[in-house]
Amino acid sequence: MIYSLHGKIIAHENEYVVIETAGIGFSVYVTHVHAKKLKKGALATIFCFLNNEQAQLFGFATKEEKNFFELLLCVPGIGPKNALKIMNTHSVADIQSMIALDRADLLSARGGVSKKTAAKIILELQSKIVVSNAKLNNSLSDDTAVADALKSLGYAKKDIAFALDNLEESSKRIEERIKKALQLLAKRHS
Repeated sequence: MIYSLHGKIIAHENEYVVIETAGIGFSVYVTHVHAKKLKKGALATIFCFLNNEQAQLFGFATKEEKNFFELLLCVPGIGPKNALKIMNTHSVADIQSMIALDRADLLSARGGVSKKTAAKIILELQSKIVVSNAKLNNSLSDDTAVADALKSLGYAKKDIAFALDNLEESSKRIEERIKKALQLLAKRHS
C-alpha cells in the first residue's frame, strides 16, 4: 500500500500532478486547491490513497484530508472520483460542518453532488463526524448567510451555487459577501 510520496513535481494538470520519486513518475489525482499549491519543479509530499480497482492514486495535502476522503468512500455509491469532486467544491471543515448541521442544500449547492446524494452522505456520516461548536460557528457562517440571503430573495439553487463559486475570499464581512454575490448575479442576468 502506498501511504505517501515525496518527490519533484514534473507535470501539472488541472486534475492531477505527476510526482517523480526514485526515478518513477506517479500520476496522482488531487483537489484543485492542492493542485494550485503544487508548482512544477518543486519538491512535495503527498499523502496517497490507492484505488486498487483502476490503479489510480489520489493525493492530499494532509492526513486529515486523506482520512476524510476514505470516510466519504464508505458512503454507498460514492467512488473515488465523486469523493474528490465533493472535496473540490468545499473544504473538509465545511463539509464536516454541513454534515453535522444536516445542510444537504449547501452540500449540493456548488455542484459537487445532487441533493439526494448529499442527503445520503449526511445520513451515512452524521454519526461518524464529530465537530465542535466553535468549528461549526466559524466554518460555515459566511457561505450559509450568503446562501440563505439569496434564497430569501428568491434566487434559484443554480444562481446561489454560481454566486458562491465566484465569490472572492477577500470579502470577509457577510454584508460585503452578500453585496458581491448580488453584483455577480446582476451581471450574470444582464
